[in-house]
Amino acid sequence: MTLKEFTALNTAAKSQEVRLAGKTSATTRKTLSEINAASANRLRYFKYFLYNDQEIQALPRQEKQQLWEAVRARETALKVTVSKELSQTKQTIQPPFLQRQPKAQKQVVRVTPRSV
Repeated sequence: MTLKEFTALNTAAKSQEVRLAGKTSATTRKTLSEINAASANRLRYFKYFLYNDQEIQALPRQEKQQLWEAVRARETALKVTVSKELSQTKQTIQPPFLQRQPKAQKQVVRVTPRSV
């Protein structure tokens, strides 16, 4: 294969990939919206689902890649939010022996003997 033919094939493949990236099927759109709203446990299910579902296996390579990228992005977002929450709770919670007690106002009581 000549360099000219290789360049033409490579360019055609890249342009087709870009063209197909803009078109997504209804299955992909639905799955993407579910992934973007998923919890950590639900993401584990989606990883299994992406490997074993017949409908997903029938999708073009670009759409499968798009779904996996969405799963990875959602995992990263969840890890960031969890780490932020943990750092905030570590700062706000202190053991009871380290918490300052409000100072009680001292009261002076004078006792005077009663004369009988």
